[in-house]
Amino acid sequence: LYYVLVITIIVFLLINVKNASPLSEWLRKPNTNTLHSLYSIDFRKGKNIIEEILYKRPVSPFWKSLKQAPLQYKIVVAPWYFESYNWDGPVWERISEQEVLPGYLTGICFSKRGGETPQDPRFRFQNMGFIANKQELMRKHIDYVIFQKSKRFNYVVNDLEIINQCLIKIKEFYGPSIYEDELIAVFTPNPIQSEKNK
Repeated sequence: LYYVLVITIIVFLLINVKNASPLSEWLRKPNTNTLHSLYSIDFRKGKNIIEEILYKRPVSPFWKSLKQAPLQYKIVVAPWYFESYNWDGPVWERISEQEVLPGYLTGICFSKRGGETPQDPRFRFQNMGFIANKQELMRKHIDYVIFQKSKRFNYVVNDLEIINQCLIKIKEFYGPSIYEDELIAVFTPNPIQSEKNK
């Protein structure tokens, strides 16, 4: 009985420490962005400059609609930016409660893009997806490919001109979007799912 009591107290303390700790954001599910600078600067509410930057950008209502979905989705979003203050993955995961991964444009809009790993079998990362490779996306169980339109960015990015032309190439590759607004266009790599969403 003594050991049961001690173990119960330890479990109780661990749960309360986890809930009271600012590090609990790291433990939130889904969270594919634990190395994001959002979780490295300042954990106090209203004091984190990265959080302030991320939440100033407009967000499509599509993200909130995913929270109501009965299923869990795995989503890649492009363009992805190496500088994490330009990547809103944690915001989208918090809003949608879905797994959000970087989508790479190499192979569809760029032959080589800074910050993206080469499309090469030597690099077998599971936490990202090449938009130009439907088979890889389906193998990784990616449900949606989301393209961020340039209007979403309220800052200057060096490849904005190419990004503006990229949506045309993605629509040629995937066909019409299953959802689109002024900020994003949503596609599916799975033709069967695409038919269901029409």
